[in-house]
Amino acid sequence: KWGIIKDLTFCYNIFLLNEKIMDRPYSLVHLLLKSRLLKSHKFSDDSLLEGLITYLIDYRTAPDKKEFRRNTLISGGEKSRAFFYYFKIADAIGESQFISALKNYLEQEFLEETDSFTFLDYLQREYFTELQFLPPFENFKKVRLKGKAQIYKYHEDTYLLYFFLVQSGHFRKLKVPIWIRTQNYKKEFLLTMSNRKEIFQLALNSMPEEILIDPEFKLWRELEFEEIPVNFTSLEKKPGILIYPKEKYPLYRHLINFFED
Repeated sequence: KWGIIKDLTFCYNIFLLNEKIMDRPYSLVHLLLKSRLLKSHKFSDDSLLEGLITYLIDYRTAPDKKEFRRNTLISGGEKSRAFFYYFKIADAIGESQFISALKNYLEQEFLEETDSFTFLDYLQREYFTELQFLPPFENFKKVRLKGKAQIYKYHEDTYLLYFFLVQSGHFRKLKVPIWIRTQNYKKEFLLTMSNRKEIFQLALNSMPEEILIDPEFKLWRELEFEEIPVNFTSLEKKPGILIYPKEKYPLYRHLINFFED
């Protein structure tokens, strides 16, 4: 285990560390970054601090970022919500711009030029246009999206797709990515939701075979059952699935055979 003497850290940037942490460089990087950000009273919110560290270290070094986002949606919690808030900011302004903004903010804070505004205040001020759809963090809650499609053949090689998109539960303005797969191609759209219910008309060159809402898991939303990887917990909740101990298999096999007959 490692420990920090707060007075020494604050005054002299000195850490008292157990040498075993040197065998875990990943943990050491977490510690150093958290210590640097904790020096600022602007990062006093635990969830926002942990969410920012998750984005800067865990997410940016993840080998499969799409899977990381999906697992974060599954786990939920305040830390996950904060991570997704920073992710949406970085996704809107660009990762390099996000990192540069953090560096600039910390430099200004060191020179005591930030007054009382937080890093999020700084981002909203510098990137107002890009972040106008993003609500304040306290209103950044999971949404649930449902879609329904009606398809009409307009001409020999033209199909009109009427796509009904609905937000249930909590509502906020969103830009919703959807993928439409046909036999010949995959096409991506970014649909703007300003109301709970929206209807979009899209023209396609061939018959749609599959429509996916947010297939890259870039929205802070409730996942559908089919989007959650199959594991023991999810199987327990699926209708028609029977889970039983291996040693009782003969008994249940006899029961299954009885009803099959």
